[in-house]
Amino acid sequence: MMLMIHELGHLFMGYYLKIPLISLRIYPFGIFAEYENLDYLPSKYEMYMAISGPLFQLFNFIILNIFYQYQMISLNQLDYYQLLNIQMAIFNLLPIYPLDGGRILRAICMHFFPFGKALNITYILSVIAFICSMCNMTSIWMWCFIIVYAFYLYKEYQMVLEKKLEFYFQRFQSKVVFKNKIHNHNDLYKDFHNIIVHHNKRMTEKEWISRYFVKKSK
Repeated sequence: MMLMIHELGHLFMGYYLKIPLISLRIYPFGIFAEYENLDYLPSKYEMYMAISGPLFQLFNFIILNIFYQYQMISLNQLDYYQLLNIQMAIFNLLPIYPLDGGRILRAICMHFFPFGKALNITYILSVIAFICSMCNMTSIWMWCFIIVYAFYLYKEYQMVLEKKLEFYFQRFQSKVVFKNKIHNHNDLYKDFHNIIVHHNKRMTEKEWISRYFVKKSK
């Protein structure tokens, strides 16, 4: 119930922001929603989507208190479930990608750094936060979890170039309405219309993307 209410927060926010929903999968442990182009929308969209789940968990406290008022659960059960709800919210807000806290971290990085660098910073900080949060764990299952997460993050790191190319292609096809940002990075900022300075000449991001793909093809 707690996980489903958490995911409902993401669903309502996605509906409010009018982000196209690709698929909705129901598992025994909750709901998983996949959205179209969320990785390439403005960073604030990802921020809103990420924070909506933990915020919706506040409804769990209301529901649990209703259960207690109608004697559907005992006082001990109320205390236990409320503590569990708090722990779930705190864990999910850890700056570890792909948790909601990690997505908030990525949204912040995307606003201040170019796309590829923002992804790498997110993964590095996620590893640091993950190690810090697990350093006192001695359970064999926790070590298995660490190994699985390390493998997942390694695969994500390998896909940075692919994600960059998808982002460039998406930006090339769409109309950019962000304010201008002039820079000389060999990459694009997600939240700006990029004007790249190359050999003392300025190029719009569409011109730069065209040259980028031509250079890659050669």
